[in-house]
Amino acid sequence: MDFFDEKYELLECIGQGATSRVYHVKDENKISYAAKIIKDNVYRDCIENEMNKMSIILNPHTPALCDVVADHLDNPVLIMEKFDGSDLRDQLGVPYFNERQTRWYAAQISSVLLHIHALGIVHGDINPRNILVGNNNDQVKVIDYSCAHYPALEIPKGHCRGTKQFRSPEQESGKRTSPGSDFYSFGKLLTCIANGTRRPWSDETPFSDQFNEGIQLLIQEDPNKRIDGLNHVMPKKIDRSKYIVC
Repeated sequence: MDFFDEKYELLECIGQGATSRVYHVKDENKISYAAKIIKDNVYRDCIENEMNKMSIILNPHTPALCDVVADHLDNPVLIMEKFDGSDLRDQLGVPYFNERQTRWYAAQISSVLLHIHALGIVHGDINPRNILVGNNNDQVKVIDYSCAHYPALEIPKGHCRGTKQFRSPEQESGKRTSPGSDFYSFGKLLTCIANGTRRPWSDETPFSDQFNEGIQLLIQEDPNKRIDGLNHVMPKKIDRSKYIVC
C-alpha cells in the first residue's frame, strides 16, 4: 500500500474490520499513529463519512483525527492517534471484569455518546469490536465512526445499520434512529462485559440489582427513555479529571 504523502512510513497491520484495515505508521519524527485504509473503492463513502464525523469529535475517549492523506487510488486515509491496547472482544470469553471496572468503562463510553449526541450524531455501531481497552485495563476508547450519521437527515442502510446482535429495534426494522439507539446497543454491550460473553446472550448480569435495573432501562422499547439507565450503570463516585462529559 502506497501513500501519496511521503511523510508516513507504513508498518504492520494492527487491526481490521469488514471494510478497512488499520496500520501502524510513523511520521518523519518517528511519532506513531494509526492509519485506517479501506479495502476496496466500494467503501469510499464509509471512510469519507468517518472522516467528516471524526473531524468535529473531540473527546478523550475517542481517538483524535490527526491528519488525512490519500492512498494510491486517491481514497482518504485517516491518520489517527495510536492507542496501545486491544479491542474489547478479544478480552471477553470468560467472566473477567468486576462491577466496579465495568461501571468505570461505562462512564468513559457514556462520555463519548453524550458528546456526539450533543453534536447531533449517532454512532450507530456500539459493540465490543469498537471499544479499545488500554494495556493497563484502565482507559477505553470508542472507535469506528463509519456507521455514524445524523439521524435527523439520514436513515442508515445495509452494513451501516450496525452489528446485528447489538442493533436497536428501530435499526433492525430500518426506521429512523435517535440517541436512544446508541443507548440500546450500549446496554447490550454492558451485558457482554458483565457476563464475559462476546455476544449479548442474556440481559441479566451477576452484578447488583441497581446495575441490572439500568440494563433493563437501556434496552427498553421506548428510545426516548433509555437514557434513564445511565445513572444506574455509572460509578457512584467519578474522578472528574479522567471522566469528561461535554
